[in-house]
Amino acid sequence: HTIQYSDMDYSCHCNSTKYLEWMLNARRMQDNTKPFRLDINYVKELYLGNQMFTRYAERNKSVQYQQVDSNGVICCNARITQIENLSC
Repeated sequence: HTIQYSDMDYSCHCNSTKYLEWMLNARRMQDNTKPFRLDINYVKELYLGNQMFTRYAERNKSVQYQQVDSNGVICCNARITQIENLSC
């Protein structure tokens, strides 16, 4: 994905919700997806015109993501874990 003007926030950084959008688009969830927990670590900002690539690996009941720029520098790490027994 090439960072576009519509991806930017008021500080001229890539909007943090865009990282999540790209992660979820990289691996489509199934229709019967259960509630999940998101752990995310922003490491480096992305700016207008930067190239970004999303990698992911499935492990047990979670998916681990890494988003890297065109130089291979990690911009964001995240993990989405399904919650089996949700109690309110």
